[in-house]
Amino acid sequence: MQRSIIDAHLNTALPRNSMSGSFKFEYIEHIAAESLPKQDNNYNLGFTNPDRALDFTARIPNAAPPYNPEVLLPFDKSQAITEQYLVAIHSLEFIAAGILTFSDFGFFENCALPIDLSTREALIGEPICWGSDFADWYAREHLLEELFNRQLSKSYLDKIYNGLKDHAIHGDAVILSAPGQEIYGHWLLDVIPKLHILQQSGHEDLPIYFNSLPGWATHFLNSFGISRSRIRPHPSRYFRVRRAIVPTSSKSGFRLGGNSLREAWTRISRPARVTLPSDFIGEKIFLSRGSWTQGARPSHANISDIEAAAVARGYKIVFPETLDIPQQIRLMQSARIIVGEDGSALHNIIFSEPGARLGVLSLPERTNLWHLSLCHVLGHQLSYCYGDAYGIVPLSKFNAFLDILEAQVCP
Repeated sequence: MQRSIIDAHLNTALPRNSMSGSFKFEYIEHIAAESLPKQDNNYNLGFTNPDRALDFTARIPNAAPPYNPEVLLPFDKSQAITEQYLVAIHSLEFIAAGILTFSDFGFFENCALPIDLSTREALIGEPICWGSDFADWYAREHLLEELFNRQLSKSYLDKIYNGLKDHAIHGDAVILSAPGQEIYGHWLLDVIPKLHILQQSGHEDLPIYFNSLPGWATHFLNSFGISRSRIRPHPSRYFRVRRAIVPTSSKSGFRLGGNSLREAWTRISRPARVTLPSDFIGEKIFLSRGSWTQGARPSHANISDIEAAAVARGYKIVFPETLDIPQQIRLMQSARIIVGEDGSALHNIIFSEPGARLGVLSLPERTNLWHLSLCHVLGHQLSYCYGDAYGIVPLSKFNAFLDILEAQVCP
């Protein structure tokens, strides 16, 4: 059968059907590969699959950019990171951005896992930000096996199915709840591109179901002209939607769709008249987690000494959580070199002018390739610097790291 999505080729690394006890997972990527294409003058507009009650309309095609080896500056483990990244972006699944339409599906718990009620298949995949590992944990955590136990009688299953009628959304509705919906980095990578696609698709008046909306998200909603009055909590833990509108993400693995992402990030990066503390303004900044108490990720053992060394080199120490979103955007627009420990705050590199440099301080057991992916599609450069087994970065190594970042950028 003819392939049905822009830039789509089936990734055989995806299992055909992942089982979780009494129900199964199915990848949207697999459904796309088996569906009928929607075309206009040989331009692929998406796919439709009546048997699956699923439809996709592409809004922005995304061709993966060729890899530029100069993105990663030579330093700690740079050759190994390059090899790891090239493998990670070898996904051949589609990254076109558009609108998925689910007809008469159930959505379950806080992250709104979509389930075909007639087949008891839970749909997962990159287009809706559902990875298999998280989906399997989510299913166990929320006892979906008990809810859809295949050993139970048909009458019991019919009772569950019919019970959802009491918690049904009878018209069209936008579903934005998804894994990571409370996390800042996921908003930059996933939610903001979805808001951009939603605005492009002409669904301005539909209610938006978003079960966990952070307070700081208001700025992003305003950037797309979305009033908080449109936001709805889920009507129940399990609910049914006659016609659910779901904007897709623009990534497959660590392979990002640059066209739609750049458009979306431009919308939220428009200059605003904001005031920054004078001691935060500079071309060289260090994003500190020193006053952040909500995360569980460990810091480097000698982070205080590292920050002091950065100050001695002319870096401004910035605590991002003390700034509102417009201030953070303004901060990044004026910075040329950004250094900090691995975390969502470093994703703010999306607000920097092309050619900025990012220095990622990493613990030895973790390499966060999202930083490399973002720099790849935006024309930035970056490098990683790893602590030792005790979480210590020798200051001589840290200063050599800054030398690499500052070369031909700062006097």
